Amino acid sequence: MVLAESVGEGQAVKGSGSGEPYDVAVIGAGPAGSVAAERIAAAGWKVALLDKSEFPGKDAVCGGMVSPKDMEQFQVPSSLVEKKIERSIAYLPWGSVEMHFPGSAWNHVLTVQRKHFDRFLAEKAVRSGARLLSRCRVTNVRREGTGRMTLDLSEGKTAGKLQCRLAVFADGPVTLARRCFGIGFEATPDRTAVSVICDFECPGNSMDHYEAYYVREAAPPSFAWLFPFADHLNFGLLIPRYEMEKKPHLFNQVLEELLHRHPACSSRVAGLKLIRKRGAFLPMRPAERIHDDSCLVAGDAAGLVSPITGVGITFALHSGLAAAETAVEALRKGDFSAGFLSRYPREWRRSRKYRKLRLMDLIHRSVLAVKPADPQALNKLLFVLNLLATKSGGESARLADLARVLLYPVAGSPEVKIVRAGGSSKESPGSLLGKG
Repeated sequence: MVLAESVGEGQAVKGSGSGEPYDVAVIGAGPAGSVAAERIAAAGWKVALLDKSEFPGKDAVCGGMVSPKDMEQFQVPSSLVEKKIERSIAYLPWGSVEMHFPGSAWNHVLTVQRKHFDRFLAEKAVRSGARLLSRCRVTNVRREGTGRMTLDLSEGKTAGKLQCRLAVFADGPVTLARRCFGIGFEATPDRTAVSVICDFECPGNSMDHYEAYYVREAAPPSFAWLFPFADHLNFGLLIPRYEMEKKPHLFNQVLEELLHRHPACSSRVAGLKLIRKRGAFLPMRPAERIHDDSCLVAGDAAGLVSPITGVGITFALHSGLAAAETAVEALRKGDFSAGFLSRYPREWRRSRKYRKLRLMDLIHRSVLAVKPADPQALNKLLFVLNLLATKSGGESARLADLARVLLYPVAGSPEVKIVRAGGSSKESPGSLLGKG
């Protein structure tokens, strides 16, 4: 499903500050911002949704993987689904492992194109009463007093202002919330990863699974992925920023190795036309403070991305929902103080989504602590966890195989089982990727 080209386009900044102030200005029309804007507007409040791109999702750097539960909860139509994925192949230093997800209706993942997914969510916000201002860059935010915010806007050479009572920052990891108010995600090298996506044209794509490739040359969570879409393949690479500062050419070297020499990845993209390549920073740790007087921060701007898998859409959606609930209460009470708005981080941090994110953060930091002793600690942990998660009463890997993986590379490069959820398995040569 492709949304109408007119959605959010051509709405100029000039004059946007005229008339009565908005109740809420949401900066960034990604999943977090659009969900927040839609829920606040649906409650009857005046909302401006601002995005610097030509249309929401146009410039998103993302693999586009979502869960069926999120699609249902946020009422995203199935027509936006590109592929339903029920299995994966992980290429580890000691071999490959294939996972077939259990047959439950929820135990699979979906791919969507962000340029369609984001625009659909933004359209929902507009239908609920929000005003979408696209090609609109927010250059500064000033607090004039609790419940009084001024946003400086620009569109090319045109400048304007917008006033509101509450600002929701959903503007990505390099967020204005950090520069203007010292809250939200701080994009320091130890908290940030560098990511690039490459889309390869693949008409009639028959690939029905996703692949993950683990990078030996850099600290975890360095990895790459290949996700299938209806007419293209999405390749992505993620490496922590501090690793690139130590090895300036590392990213390009790994990219070249995967796309041109890796036995599995290179064969997938060989001969395909590169139609898009974009890079971006990704957060690797949740922000410590995500609210202040008249301010809430959600999505990537709050650092809500898995430091192990790079998954962020689900955390963006649910943090946007949580921010909207607090914003509506603040508007009803007329209280925009940091004390009142603190219910947002308090409730968000009680949620299952946030607890899952914090667990991944703890695992990531623990693995970094033991990396000098075992650079493959994260890969080994994920292998064991995935193996346990896919066991369904059938044959699982022999204890001897697990022992060889855990002792890798001391015990050599083991032949690892390809584990299937149905219980069947077959051997895969551990030499597929060579020794780590």
